[in-house]
Amino acid sequence: MHRRSDNSGSGNHIGAVQRAVGRVDQFQQRHEAVAIPVAVARKFAEDQSINLAGMIAFWAFFSVFPLLLVFVTLLGFLLPADIKSRVLEHVASMLPLVDSSALNGLTGSWWALLLGLVSALWSGLAVVRTIEIAFNAVWGIPYANRPGLPVRVLRGLGVLATIGLGLVASTVVTGFVSGESTGIDLGWPGRVAGFVVAVVLDVGLFVAAFRILTNREITTRQVLPGAVLSGVLFWVLQSLSSLIISRQLHNVQTIYGQFATVITILWWFYLQGVITLLGAQLNVVLTERLHPRGLRGPPDTEADQRAYDAWITRMWKVPCWHGKKDCVDTHIACRRIYDQPARSDGVRVLVDRVWPRGVRKKDAHLDEWLREVAPSNELRRWYGHDPERFAEFRRRYLAELQDPQRRESTQHLCSLARTQDLTLLTATRDVEHSQAAVLAEWLGHSRSRSN
Repeated sequence: MHRRSDNSGSGNHIGAVQRAVGRVDQFQQRHEAVAIPVAVARKFAEDQSINLAGMIAFWAFFSVFPLLLVFVTLLGFLLPADIKSRVLEHVASMLPLVDSSALNGLTGSWWALLLGLVSALWSGLAVVRTIEIAFNAVWGIPYANRPGLPVRVLRGLGVLATIGLGLVASTVVTGFVSGESTGIDLGWPGRVAGFVVAVVLDVGLFVAAFRILTNREITTRQVLPGAVLSGVLFWVLQSLSSLIISRQLHNVQTIYGQFATVITILWWFYLQGVITLLGAQLNVVLTERLHPRGLRGPPDTEADQRAYDAWITRMWKVPCWHGKKDCVDTHIACRRIYDQPARSDGVRVLVDRVWPRGVRKKDAHLDEWLREVAPSNELRRWYGHDPERFAEFRRRYLAELQDPQRRESTQHLCSLARTQDLTLLTATRDVEHSQAAVLAEWLGHSRSRSN
């Protein structure tokens, strides 16, 4: 008796929590000011933007020291020692735990300049390429639609030349207006002007980056909201990092030595990557109308379905190794293997992992049996052909199709769909909620995007 009472009480608590979550979900879906941040957060998580920000931080960490070497070397050739020291103090204030005296200790020479330029160019191109990959992933651009190596290199050089110079200009102008690099105190009007100029320049740089590094035609109006968000957050990060570093983190460096420097700089670049991708995600959410999103369960709003369809298009895209001249007007169908064959079936492919019961191979009229594209045994057992689990089944099946071991089979299936009529066969009674239906949807997206 007591156990049943305890279980009943636990069930009541769970039901109360679910009702509370439901009320919160309904509230955020009705109020756009809340729905948009929720949609950005959901898409940020679905695209695994945390991992993308980590990649950006990794390459940015490797690029900063060659750039500093080149910067200090050029200052040594071009500026007097007193002005060089003030400029380096301002640069050091922008990087966590980097002391201006350490930068002054770097002595420039022509060989150091050459080595720094080569290293900075290599790591800088890697940073640009990583950011480009992240932006394309955020916008859902398939890999097959992304540019080749020559275009990427030329674009990377252009970005380093334009946005890199823009960052230098932002630093110099901000330091001049605020008096940090010149030693001139302009009072609170100068500081306010410095803040405004810094934010405006940062926003402009993000607008340029979002447009140049995304392989899609997007306008300034479409990227401006995200650029404003990222630009303001980037300025706040710089201001807070300078404040925290000057008051507390030098003590950490005394205790942990150079390890504190490495960890802190990586953390700082990681936050910059997160800020950049948050702005990109906001642009996509607003442009594609991916709000409001549900907080729980399978897709239950129109925005959920649009986001899910975009995810399918990106993730289920399998490159087909045929040119456009090989494409013909074909159709893709799903049928039970127990049904009588029809002339319109075209190529008949069984996509079940297990041979159907009661069917002799000579009577199946099969052209192929691609068991490699079928869901795993673990996924099949979990699904159990329960229609309520179909949305989650489709998502997990999508992830399984990305397995490199399936690549040859999926490419072959894609090639068949582009060149002739194709019928996907399954023994499942509910064909609409089977892996054959999922594969047909995927093939349709893949073929339309390729064409």
